[in-house]
Amino acid sequence: MNPAFTNIGKSVQAIARAKMSDGDHSPFDIISQDFNYNAEVSAITRAITKAPVTPVNNDNYGDVTSMGRDRFVSAIVEPSIIGRMNGVARVPMNTRVNAMTTAPAADFVGQGAPMPASAPSGDGFTLVPLKIAGLIAFTEELVNSSDEAAANFIGTQLAGAARRALDIAVFDPANAGTADVKPASITNGLTAVTGTANAKNDIRSLIAGYEGDIETASFIARPETLAYLASEGFDASANDIAGIPAFASRAIPTTGGRHVALVDGAGLAFAANDARVRVSLDTAIAPSDDPENETDMVSMFQDGSVAVAVSCVQTPSPFFQEPLGNEHQ
Repeated sequence: MNPAFTNIGKSVQAIARAKMSDGDHSPFDIISQDFNYNAEVSAITRAITKAPVTPVNNDNYGDVTSMGRDRFVSAIVEPSIIGRMNGVARVPMNTRVNAMTTAPAADFVGQGAPMPASAPSGDGFTLVPLKIAGLIAFTEELVNSSDEAAANFIGTQLAGAARRALDIAVFDPANAGTADVKPASITNGLTAVTGTANAKNDIRSLIAGYEGDIETASFIARPETLAYLASEGFDASANDIAGIPAFASRAIPTTGGRHVALVDGAGLAFAANDARVRVSLDTAIAPSDDPENETDMVSMFQDGSVAVAVSCVQTPSPFFQEPLGNEHQ
C-alpha cells in the first residue's frame, strides 16, 4: 500500500466521521482518537479543509498547511505521466515565466571575458489556475473501517481520478482545450507519422522526425501498444523503447490504430498549488461524468454512502516555443 494514498484516505475518513458525529467532534479529534494523532494526516486535513488554526494552537501553521497541501498534490502529480517525464519545468502559478526557444547556455570563460547570455523569447507566459474536480461516493462502512486497506482504497480512488484527468488533458490528441477551463493536449495538432507493417522502421521514423532534445525525450503509448512492440521483437518494455523512457497512458486513443507519441519533457511547464476536499452525508448526486445531462439522482442518505468532492488546481502548458514532439499512428 502507498503511504501517501493511505494518509489521504485517513484524512477523508476523519472529515467524514466528524460529519457523522453531528458536530460533537472535529476531524482533528478523530485523528487523535482513531489514528493516534498522525501528524501527516493532520497536516493534509488542515490543507484540504482550509481549517483555521490560531498561533496559540500551532506556531507553524503555515509550514504545516504547506506540507499537507504538497503531500496531497504530489500524490496526484508524481504518478502522472507529466510527473514522471524527464525535464518538465515546475513553475509557480500566476507568475510570468521566460519562454525559451533553446535551452539556456553556459560555458567556460577566461578572466574578464564576457559570459554567454541566454535571452527569453517574446513576453514569456503565465500559467493561470485551472481546476480538476470530481465527486466520488464511498460506503459508510468503508469510511468507518479501521483497516488500513480502507484508507488506502479511498486515497487511491481520489488521487487516481484526478491523475487520470490530468493525463487525458495533456496527452489526448482530440483535446483541443477550452479557454479558461481546460488546457489543450500537447499532442493536439501534431502531424502524425503514418505507420507501416514494420514496427522498427516506424519507431525509427518517429525518432528521425523528432525535433526536441533526445536527452529529455519520452515515448507515450497505451500499455497494450508497448506490449505489442515487445512482441514484434522491438527493444521495448514497460520502461523504455530503444533506450528512450516510455510511459504507459490510457489517455492515448485506441481509434485509428496504435498511437505512439514522442515528446520533449523540456518543452513543458507545469504548475500545481492547491487542493480541496469536501464531504457530504445527505446530498444527492448524479452518477455520471456528464452530470448536467443526467436526470437520475442518488441520495447519499438513502444509499448509506458518503459523497467526497475532490478538487485541485493544476495547469500544464508548452514551455519552449518549438515543436514538442511527433506522433506515430
